[in-house]
Amino acid sequence: MALTVGLLAFGAASVLAEFATIANLGASIGELYRLQGIGAVFGAEELADRLGFVVNVIRVAALIWAFVESIRRIRSGRLAFWVPLVAGVVATFAFAAVMIALVGSDPVFHEYVRGLSSPQG
Repeated sequence: MALTVGLLAFGAASVLAEFATIANLGASIGELYRLQGIGAVFGAEELADRLGFVVNVIRVAALIWAFVESIRRIRSGRLAFWVPLVAGVVATFAFAAVMIALVGSDPVFHEYVRGLSSPQG
């Protein structure tokens, strides 16, 4: 039970700490580009913000499901530690898929990668 509670607390802290960053995903990616020297401003900020909203909804829903299902399993005397782990995997995959789609389709990022692979003159 202690492991389940710890994992739920970790998940809740993660969702709370990252909520604003993911809600403003376009600006966050733009800042990442700037810090990494990738180049011009990230071009799909509006789309990124909409997808960030979707990711936040998925993360909150996964957390709520994990709390409810964990409590239900603990009360019935069954193992529950895996429930927050599954919720975390779902949330992580949702975020990763959005980031791969956004950055992977960005022409600025493609140009940056092309510059890394070309010989320096």
